[in-house]
Amino acid sequence: MLETILKIWKTGTVAPKRSLPEPQGARRGTIDFEGTACLVCGNCEHACPTGAIRIDGAPRNATMEIQYDKCLFCGVCVATCSNQALLQTNELRIAARTRDELRVRKGRMQ
Repeated sequence: MLETILKIWKTGTVAPKRSLPEPQGARRGTIDFEGTACLVCGNCEHACPTGAIRIDGAPRNATMEIQYDKCLFCGVCVATCSNQALLQTNELRIAARTRDELRVRKGRMQ
């Protein structure tokens, strides 16, 4: 009992420190966007189950916003993109201090 208490006192935990294993196989990471390939059709915006994608403006100068705080990383938007302007990366780690940092806005479509 005394050993356990001393271990907690020294390390702050009873369990040994472990690093998280890297996921194997198919990963579902963040969504990346290529603005020049976008046709501004709105398929991705309508297909997103959480409304994490917004397209604003006219086709020549439209901007797309991906809100990672709402995104499920399900890949439905990538699957519905007819011109492959969206792709799913292997990037799994997203950290931010504010919600605004989780909203990526890219412009100049078409």
